[in-house]
Amino acid sequence: MGDILDKVMDAVYSDEFLAQFLEFAKSNADNFKESTDGEQKLGNTEIHKRYVELFESSLEDFIKTQGSTGEEFVELCKQAQVEDPESDRGMFYQMVLASVDYDVFVLLMKEKLSK
Repeated sequence: MGDILDKVMDAVYSDEFLAQFLEFAKSNADNFKESTDGEQKLGNTEIHKRYVELFESSLEDFIKTQGSTGEEFVELCKQAQVEDPESDRGMFYQMVLASVDYDVFVLLMKEKLSK
């Protein structure tokens, strides 16, 4: 297998990694039903914070088990973006950043509600 970036990409796309976030979404999606005025509940930011903590700790824990650091991972992500921004490796870091974005998170929760 390749460097830590390749290993993280494989891990993040694995069923085991994704299952914990699907379970989180199932457990919390009802909180994201829109009110009649279209506003989000204040508590949703706390749910998002817990989601980000889960995502970051899962990523960090995996990186540590591979004998690497978050700094090395970020550096390889940045390098991949410079070398080939359209490649899977180049786009991965943007996907990671989007994964913890509040608006993207809300869309994920609303999608879970509709299923």
